[in-house]
Amino acid sequence: MATAASASIWAGRTLEGPDPKRPSEGSNSGGMMMSGTSGTYEIMAPVTTTPSTTGPRRISRRAAAVAPSATLAVDAKAKALQAAGEHVIGFGAGEPDFPTPAHIVEAAVIACRDTANHRYTPTGGIPALREAIAAKTLRDSGYEVAANQVLVTNGGK
Repeated sequence: MATAASASIWAGRTLEGPDPKRPSEGSNSGGMMMSGTSGTYEIMAPVTTTPSTTGPRRISRRAAAVAPSATLAVDAKAKALQAAGEHVIGFGAGEPDFPTPAHIVEAAVIACRDTANHRYTPTGGIPALREAIAAKTLRDSGYEVAANQVLVTNGGK
């Protein structure tokens, strides 16, 4: 089943630029780069030449250059050794070895039911949360930061 994103990728187009349905002005179908008014974007490079019923699979050079996560590799190795009966203390992904406390699960359920939480948050984080973190930092550490200096995100590597 093709999605809009895979259809755009299959057609060799990016989902970025001034008009996500077409390559930006100045694109060169024979090259790997195209440039437009809002910057330079990489055209999807073919990963395989094997024809398929859903079209060729393509991925950008930048995405293809992303290395596998060392943390997840260490975690997978530890889990494999544990499954084989070895005594292992895993220092990989940092998953808890206990169930989430019931009051935290219930707070998450309540938050999920609140329609105010059914939207994307601002990139830097919810302003009230950023203010609360700044106040807590001052209270607990004696270090004053402004809310606009606080970044709240879901994490990454």
